[in-house]
Amino acid sequence: MFFGRDKSLWKYVLLGVAIALLIGCHQGKFAAASQVRSRSDAQFLTREGHELLNQGKAEEALKNWSEATSIYSELGLPEGVTGSQINQSLALRSLGQYRRACMTLLSALKLDSGDNLFCKQPSEIELSSQKQLDLFKQALVKQKSSSVNAIGLRILGDVLRDIGNLEESQSVLQESLKMSERLQLSPDVNANLLSLGNTKQALYNKGIDLYERTELSRDRDYAIKIAEQAFGEYQEAVKQAENSPTAKVTQIQAKLNYLSFLLKYESWLKNENSKGNNSQLTQKLNQFKSQIQPLVDELLNDKDLFSNLSPIQAIYAQLNFATSLIQVSPENASIAIQHATNARSQTQELENKRAEAYALSILGDLYEQTNKLSFAENFTEEGVLVAQSIRAEDIAYQSQRQLGRIYEKQGKTEDAIAAYDAAIKTLDAVRRDLLYINGDLLFSFRSKVEPVYREAINLYLKEPNEEHLKKILEINDRFQLTELENFLQCDFIDSVSLEDTVNKLDRPPAAIIYTIILEKQNKLEVIVSVPHQSVPHHYSVPWNEVKSNISVLSSYLQNENLRNDNPNNTISPNFQELYKLLIAPAKTYLPKEGTLIFVLDSQLQNIPMALLQDEDKRYLIEDYSIALSLGSQIREPKFFPWKQSKALIAGVSYSDMTFPPDYRKLDNVEAELVEVGNNTVSKEILTNDNFTIEGFTNKLNASDFTIIHLATHGQFSSNAEKTFILAYDKPINVRQLDNLLRSKTQDSPDPIELLVLSACQTAKGDKRGGLGIAGVAVQAGARSTLASLWVVSDRSTTLFMKEFYQNLKAGATKAEALRQAQLAFLKNPNNNPEYKVYEHPYYWAPFILAGNWL
Repeated sequence: MFFGRDKSLWKYVLLGVAIALLIGCHQGKFAAASQVRSRSDAQFLTREGHELLNQGKAEEALKNWSEATSIYSELGLPEGVTGSQINQSLALRSLGQYRRACMTLLSALKLDSGDNLFCKQPSEIELSSQKQLDLFKQALVKQKSSSVNAIGLRILGDVLRDIGNLEESQSVLQESLKMSERLQLSPDVNANLLSLGNTKQALYNKGIDLYERTELSRDRDYAIKIAEQAFGEYQEAVKQAENSPTAKVTQIQAKLNYLSFLLKYESWLKNENSKGNNSQLTQKLNQFKSQIQPLVDELLNDKDLFSNLSPIQAIYAQLNFATSLIQVSPENASIAIQHATNARSQTQELENKRAEAYALSILGDLYEQTNKLSFAENFTEEGVLVAQSIRAEDIAYQSQRQLGRIYEKQGKTEDAIAAYDAAIKTLDAVRRDLLYINGDLLFSFRSKVEPVYREAINLYLKEPNEEHLKKILEINDRFQLTELENFLQCDFIDSVSLEDTVNKLDRPPAAIIYTIILEKQNKLEVIVSVPHQSVPHHYSVPWNEVKSNISVLSSYLQNENLRNDNPNNTISPNFQELYKLLIAPAKTYLPKEGTLIFVLDSQLQNIPMALLQDEDKRYLIEDYSIALSLGSQIREPKFFPWKQSKALIAGVSYSDMTFPPDYRKLDNVEAELVEVGNNTVSKEILTNDNFTIEGFTNKLNASDFTIIHLATHGQFSSNAEKTFILAYDKPINVRQLDNLLRSKTQDSPDPIELLVLSACQTAKGDKRGGLGIAGVAVQAGARSTLASLWVVSDRSTTLFMKEFYQNLKAGATKAEALRQAQLAFLKNPNNNPEYKVYEHPYYWAPFILAGNWL
């Protein structure tokens, strides 16, 4: 948590006085005897509002500033209105109403374009993130230099960080800093440097979140670069504050934020360096580690450390410092607990329940770390109750998770399970607010949200009976949906339970195979659910063995040279090992044929299950058709009669837009579109310059299509900004796809039954690229999605799609149609001479079916 975020706003304590003085100077000439009282009342309300906010009474402060706004408006004093609206945003921010605070600031600063564009997430608008940022920068340069605007822009930068619009936050803070420097507002310059440090720390969190999904060196290097920029901003804030007596508060904030970030960064460097000796990381680790103890000593020796802070600021400062102290060394436990205890007492004096809930959570954590579990239990339990009493769900779910951990350490398994269930229930109830408009959680998903689900699953596995295994599947289902919502930054995804659905079907799958990674325990849990069998089967395999095989395969599969190698010498040994680990233990109870539904976790989503081989080198696809699922179905699975096939078929072989360097021209697109069209009942075809976003949208709106087939380059990535499909004129981002397709499916009684993306690929080196495929499938609202994990010869793709659609036309299910197309290349049963050159897995294995298999 940033010191000085939504709860600690003392750096604005002089704002009301400053604005009151500004209004008096600029507008005193308008005073009349009848107006003196009203203007004085507004100034009094402004000052009193800040006193209330500093005591943590944000709602009362908001009422004061709303009244002051009304008075200034009646008097025709525009700067008074602006200042009071800025003050209102402080109270709203303190209350956690970040979106409303943002909209209030846009209005105050005249940045509102009528639709509050800059307060919205990319998923809420049709513009790309870059376009949104460009428009924002254009609006910023029109701002006039004034003290009120400089202050307002700085607060807007903090609020934009709160809601997760980090690039916009950085831009507005840089503009505010320039304005403050021009006007020689030293305290505000310091405050801007602190805010920039906080925003760059948030950008670091975002970068680390991305790097943990991709493990790409460029993402790691970006995170390192932005972290060091954040340290630079904090250092400059401390340095400049030394020459400004009024900037003592900012200096304290900067030091405490520097320390907490230093500890986080040092921990990450240590973990990253443990993966392999890296001289650059070792050097950085030593460099930053050496700064920790001197800074701790400096803060401990400052007897007036908290005396300059407001009451509410002092509470969060002490809690922040306590958390840092225990991280530095267990020997600091007593002084850390003393600071946290003092902070808790101060929350009671202020009667600030939110601050008290947070203080109790910190005390529980400190006692847990010192292994005083009875104290930890008592404080954490009380913290949960206080958080629930004021509906502070962001504190409640973390305290419930903490309580579950403490119970587990005490051997109270049932109580621990109940606590984790409560944490997940809290997350489910409020995940839209927590993930959609809370930037801290949005970009700390891996560290603050994901562990709740995985720890709960591990706890249930201590006794893997029928009830617990079914509960694990339910938790895994909820986690995968939450992860996808976080990836897409979208509203709740409506879904139906896969387990509940399959048992109602006339043609259920042969089995559903769930994989769940528990990396800390070095386990991959496999749960096999066979329809109409009440008890799921379960076994564990070493995750490091699975992971090592995945790593080898990932380096092979997206390399075009693979097609020239004998698979027996390259990929087969690893796929055979994966078969032994994932499938062989279930062989005795798996049906001999049918459809296998895989619910894959994390890195496994990039691996085509069709290529798993048994000891006789028989591919899994030779016995089973295969489909992937989230664990929930976005639409209920059902068979699609081919006589209802009405296809919108589009493709790009060349473009006026420059293709990325590794995207070659697709010479056979026109032939592919013709083959698809020949096997559907009716069709509309868009080729090259006819396949613009506008042309595509117009066709979509003109008719109800049941099939969308796109033969064009695209990329699936764990970064939503880099998941796209190329139209002729520009890329269609995964979030924009929602506006194009989902709105159509919501208005139509007939959903898109099948979406085919025949020439897309997962981003090279991205271990979570499969998340992009799931994202596209969800955003399209299609019942089934056929996609490719890597791009193959577009001539072979044309033939493959011909086989696939002919199988559908003949009455096969989608999963079986895919299987038969793959076997046509692998086995060539009809002795088609052209197919002989395509028997290598490189040509047929990348195609995967997600969603409805029927």
